[in-house]
Amino acid sequence: MMSDNKNALASYVTFRQLFKSNTNEIFSIITKFIEYIIVQRNWQSFRAEEIQKALKDEFEFDFPEAVIKTCLNKSELLTLSHQVYYSADTITNKKDTHIIKYFDEAKRLGEVVISRLNTFILEHEHTVDQNSVIKAFADFIINDDRKNNYSKYISAFILKNKDDDEVRRYIELLSEGCILYTGLNYNADISNSMIWSEPIVICLEQEILFYLAGYNGHVFKKLIEDLVKLINEMNKKAKKYVIKLAYFPDTKTDIQAFFYAAIKKLKNHSYPTVEQAAMNYILLGCNEEADIIEKQSDFFEMLSQYGITEIDISNVTNSELTEYNAIDINLGRELEQQQIPYRYIEHLNNISLLRRGSETTDLKKAKFILLTETRKILSLSQRICSQEPSKNKMPLAFTMGAITRRLWFDLNKGFGGNDIPSSMDIWIKSQLALSTELDESIAEQYRKVKSRFDSGDLDEAGVKRYIVALKENYKTPDEIDSINVDDILFLIKEESIEELQARYVENERELAEIKRKNIEIKEYINKKDSLIEKHSEDLFSKDNEIKMLKKQRIDDLHDQLEEVTDKLNDLEKRRASLESCCLRISMFLDFIILLIIGVMIFGITGLFYRNNEYIRLSIGVDNYMAIQVTVSTLIPIGGALLNKHLSYIDWYNRLSQKLVNYCFYKKISNINQEISKLQLKKRKINEKIKELKV
Repeated sequence: MMSDNKNALASYVTFRQLFKSNTNEIFSIITKFIEYIIVQRNWQSFRAEEIQKALKDEFEFDFPEAVIKTCLNKSELLTLSHQVYYSADTITNKKDTHIIKYFDEAKRLGEVVISRLNTFILEHEHTVDQNSVIKAFADFIINDDRKNNYSKYISAFILKNKDDDEVRRYIELLSEGCILYTGLNYNADISNSMIWSEPIVICLEQEILFYLAGYNGHVFKKLIEDLVKLINEMNKKAKKYVIKLAYFPDTKTDIQAFFYAAIKKLKNHSYPTVEQAAMNYILLGCNEEADIIEKQSDFFEMLSQYGITEIDISNVTNSELTEYNAIDINLGRELEQQQIPYRYIEHLNNISLLRRGSETTDLKKAKFILLTETRKILSLSQRICSQEPSKNKMPLAFTMGAITRRLWFDLNKGFGGNDIPSSMDIWIKSQLALSTELDESIAEQYRKVKSRFDSGDLDEAGVKRYIVALKENYKTPDEIDSINVDDILFLIKEESIEELQARYVENERELAEIKRKNIEIKEYINKKDSLIEKHSEDLFSKDNEIKMLKKQRIDDLHDQLEEVTDKLNDLEKRRASLESCCLRISMFLDFIILLIIGVMIFGITGLFYRNNEYIRLSIGVDNYMAIQVTVSTLIPIGGALLNKHLSYIDWYNRLSQKLVNYCFYKKISNINQEISKLQLKKRKINEKIKELKV
């Protein structure tokens, strides 16, 4: 058995390794396995059922006979005569070594992962049955069976090793290979069109409708939304609403009763049990009855928007249909003794009656199916399906994951993209499995508490303590991760609520100690905050004082600057006045000098050019004539020299300027020195003002 399960796991991984994102490629992949069997066993002739059995024995593949015949008929190396296939001699050249290579690698990697899984389980259990672990692992991945004793450990192991490359690669290949196999296994004739053409109604159980509304968290909502998306895509390809979603009339009644129960709890100020996530969601934010009524109205409006309607089953009570009952009297009594809710039995029986004895093995031709995540319904469906003689070869109920995988396969989605549905994500499936186990564990422990309270062994205060302990450990799938899986495993496998209570008490002690330390830290922080606040006030006061001193200093400097500026303006005015006076004196001296020169020239000219008898007689006629000639000659020569040599004028100007400066030098010099000092002082004052303003 262990070898069979190992081969099954390796076969799915091998199948995935050989797959390419092309529906037609599936034929060639199955054909590779068939050709390997023929060559390995050296078969010259055989029947389809022999190939079917050989694939089961060698690889644990249980393909429908129709799928095998399709592959055999497409092979160019085989001929058919009277239901017997004959192989050509050249088929020996078709032996594919890749199959054995992939198969051996998958077995080796599987052994490594299973060994690590056993080690992980031994951390929580005293002993491990390796055969049971491998079977449980195969059932968990391949058959979606999460009811065995090891499923909680398998889920925790997968989540804990999500970032481990070796484990992750193996789990993903195995899971994707399972999706391909599931698509083939529920397809009676893969050669036909993959588009669903015959009408089929999927009846949704109450929990599925609540998932769609988001009452049970994001993960569950995403699961059903992914399925609805694929259904819409298939309807679009079929160009009609071939797949319809509905719910039974009593499901609507139960939902209305659920909202009414919420109203009663709101009025009585009571609270739902821990595992009733949907009830908690409905009550959240509701303060009065009208709030819950509004949520109920929104819920049914949401169903209408999705096109989900109430199914008419008025004709299923017809006596002519009794032969299609899925549950006989004996089974009904047995289920009643097992306290299986009547609603579960009735819904499965309704599906059987609506099918009217259809014995198809092709899911898309099932006509009616029940969609649920309730374990007891799924288990009962499998039990009915396996009855002899079988009236229902096709199961009556399916999970969201099973329908999603089939639609994914038929729509030829392939792998490698980022839009893989949540129900095909093995990590999310593990979260869901642990969440379901946790819900059931909490519900069972809550029933134990209630039973003890009813019998008088526990008072109301004790019940409250246990309820608090249970609520502390409740987790939705969204909240389960690699960090808290060990804590969840403890709660799931714990049978004694006293130990849970003891753990809660210990947690309470730890919490009390943490609170005490938090109070000390808070007091210390408050004390430091007070000191900081006081220092801040002092700093603020000093800062204001500094700002005031700065302002006062700047005002003083502005006053000094104004005073210096006034003095500078006064001195500059005095200097300008003295310079003006000097200019006037210089002009006056120029005028005197010019006047003297003019008088001299005029006198000499008059002296020598006038007929002055007295002068001639005094100095003699000859001397007078000589002087007259000389002056007449020198005047034009002097004028020419004066024009030629202007430096004489400059020299005179400097001389006159020196004369003026000599008279006013001391006063002007003193004023200039005073102005320089004041300008320097003004510049320093401006610099100080600028520094203070920064």
